[in-house]
Amino acid sequence: MKKLSLLIVLFAFSVTTLLAQTKVITGTVSSAVKGEGPIPGVTVQVKGTTIGTNTDINGKYSLTVPQNATTLVFSYIG
Repeated sequence: MKKLSLLIVLFAFSVTTLLAQTKVITGTVSSAVKGEGPIPGVTVQVKGTTIGTNTDINGKYSLTVPQNATTLVFSYIG
């Protein structure tokens, strides 16, 4: 029983540690031209990684990134 309790505590600690190493970044990509609004289909990527996503129909994105991520790269073809 003592070993099981220790195992559960270690598991809970490791999950907490893993979750603390990431952060969620959210935002909206919109046009600089007045009246054009949000831009769907923009690729948002963490520089130097393969972590990325695309904006939705409303130009919104949500990205889980490593704690040490400093730069996002936005690209759009259209």
